[in-house]
Amino acid sequence: MTPRLKILSAFAAVLLWLGLSLPALADTTPRLALIINQVDYQTLTPLPDTDGEAGDIKASLVKLGFDVTTARDISVQATPGHPSFKQVLDDFRLKVSQAPGAIVFIYYTGHGMHDPTDESGENYLLGTDANIRVPADLPPSGIRLSDLTGNFSRAGTKALIVVLDACRDTPSLGKGVSKGLAAVAPQENTLIAYSTSEGHIAETGVYAPVLAQELLQPGDLGDIFNHVQAKVADATAQKQHPWANNDLYQVVCLVSCTVNIPAQPATVDVDWQKEQAVWASVHDCTDLQSYMAQYPNGAFATQARGRLAAAPCVAAPAPAPVNVAPVQQTPPVVADATPAAPLAGSKLAAVAPPPWYDDDSEMLVDSCDSDANADHDGDRVPGALAVLDRDVKPAKAVADCKRALDKYGDNRHLAYNLGRAYELNKDYANAKVWYGQAAAAGSGAAMYGMGNLYFAGEGVNKDPAQAVAWFQKGAAAGNSQSMLYLGIIYDSGLTGDDDKANAAQARKWYQAAIAAGNTGAQELLDMMPKGG
Repeated sequence: MTPRLKILSAFAAVLLWLGLSLPALADTTPRLALIINQVDYQTLTPLPDTDGEAGDIKASLVKLGFDVTTARDISVQATPGHPSFKQVLDDFRLKVSQAPGAIVFIYYTGHGMHDPTDESGENYLLGTDANIRVPADLPPSGIRLSDLTGNFSRAGTKALIVVLDACRDTPSLGKGVSKGLAAVAPQENTLIAYSTSEGHIAETGVYAPVLAQELLQPGDLGDIFNHVQAKVADATAQKQHPWANNDLYQVVCLVSCTVNIPAQPATVDVDWQKEQAVWASVHDCTDLQSYMAQYPNGAFATQARGRLAAAPCVAAPAPAPVNVAPVQQTPPVVADATPAAPLAGSKLAAVAPPPWYDDDSEMLVDSCDSDANADHDGDRVPGALAVLDRDVKPAKAVADCKRALDKYGDNRHLAYNLGRAYELNKDYANAKVWYGQAAAAGSGAAMYGMGNLYFAGEGVNKDPAQAVAWFQKGAAAGNSQSMLYLGIIYDSGLTGDDDKANAAQARKWYQAAIAAGNTGAQELLDMMPKGG
């Protein structure tokens, strides 16, 4: 997702809290859908259960007012009475071109494979006549996903949603070559959803029923697919992890954009400095129990419960915690937009080269940095490049940062990087653990990360109060992204104050974010009414 899209998505999320939206696609927008259901493969494994999957999706789309076209058992080569795969797509594209500005939904259930010899990771949706022995068999056996998305994005669609329930148990193309589909960048105004993570296999009859149910719920499609991800992962004991690559430039709500939330954030009654000091002093099970007695609903309660349920508190192994230092200052109230001085407690706070680099460990730490550095992390190694969300390889980042933390477990920068890697890997529980530990050590980036989990409802219920509280703490630590989000919240009127007061606070926070180096804040400041 581009920086501009990320800012717009954040703004949309706040407005949805209010029961409002960015310009959403109206109920009068044409809705067209194509469902391709591949069952009777001639040489590949047949998929008889996909009939049920296609039926579930079709039923939901019809309820949502889609004009649904279905195609079953289409092959690359046309046969008497049956058009080819390409002809089916061409016919549907003609239908789409005759309804300019339509929402287009394409659901494919069947076999799909990526080409391991293609550097761009090209994916193929396979016809029922596919016969795959070597990578060179892929082009004549299916349709390239990039051709499909490119052709339909140029057909005048307002929004294109492509769902690939296609990561089946297809033949392997050699030792070391993963099965399933590879991640690809979507076209503009396109969302591509995968039934499981890159290189993995999806079980039949798991993803489609959950998606069919969630499509009928109110909310933006981005949130809908987030809910699908969480529910499928839970239903499969974390064995199947769906995900979506979202480049939609508008809020798309198939039912309604209204989400019921509290009218304004409640006051969070937490003595932040004291709680962090208590948490930082935790060393054993007795300390954990003491923390829970004082803060049963505290910021680290979930982590404390998890550690109490693991070794040495019970007979099961548990990961070693990061040793963190308490934050030495209390975050100011939202009304003060002046960033506080960087908090103590990080080996990366100084401008000098990071002191833990040595001949044995330099490459190890470099890998964690190059995998998961965030541009707004004040602890980032001076001169080290930041990595955009879309460019992070989450699984690799998790592995590299865990190895780095095994040796440097008291470093809040590495702890934040690991939290970010977990978040981008859709493992929100572990993201919250590591963000929490890094935040307790004073990482402003991690405080923003915690706020964003509550802001976006990632692994937790959306909670404006918790989000605002964490963004306040991040802003106090000098984190520009926290300042940006506070500006967005005031700009949207979420605080319940009058418009004039909200506008003044939004401008103050946008300006603070700009002063802290956040270029995205300038765009939102420029969008505000002049003199407001």
